[in-house]
Amino acid sequence: MRLTTLYETLSKRRAHGQKSLAVLLDPDHLDETSCRHLLELSEQHTVDYFFVGGSLVMNSRQAASFV
Repeated sequence: MRLTTLYETLSKRRAHGQKSLAVLLDPDHLDETSCRHLLELSEQHTVDYFFVGGSLVMNSRQAASFV
């Protein structure tokens, strides 16, 4: 069985006039409260994708080593 790539899925949806909603979660700027709020909103609205990433992913221990 061949897996469909994200690009292929988005291309097919676009060709059929279907829109998608993606939410970008930046772990460096997300605390538990805001994460819970986003999850509650995602249950109320159709979220197709959650993308996780940011420009700089690090924890407080790693941040201390850069100072």
